[in-house]
Amino acid sequence: MKFITDSQIWKSIFRHKYPDNSRDQALAVLSNVFLHLHPIKVRKSGVRMSFTWCMGGLTFFLFLVETITGVLLMFYYRPVVEYAYNDIKALRDAFRAGHDIHAMTAAQVFDLPMEGMDPMVRRQAKAINFGIIY
Repeated sequence: MKFITDSQIWKSIFRHKYPDNSRDQALAVLSNVFLHLHPIKVRKSGVRMSFTWCMGGLTFFLFLVETITGVLLMFYYRPVVEYAYNDIKALRDAFRAGHDIHAMTAAQVFDLPMEGMDPMVRRQAKAINFGIIY
């Protein structure tokens, strides 16, 4: 253990001993790359729900929504002048009509008609959709 704590890497990460007062705590936090991103002390009123409104969780949720919709859009949207307008129009119409997106993917990937889609083929297309998302 002494070999590890005396190494250059250990000393570059942990530059100060355990902080036992506020000055040493501030010095340890401000001299560490990872710890300096957060404030040294936070008042209780600064983290109450009415003040933060769960901004971190809300931001993460919106990031996930944007990522998932972006991946789905990647399947159906072709950024070519000839197809762009018609692709977005087809996606909008499919959403409004309540069409089965997985059956649409199976029809496009396996070049099959959407009517009478085999459930096994639809399941494979669903696995493709979710495999790329995850």
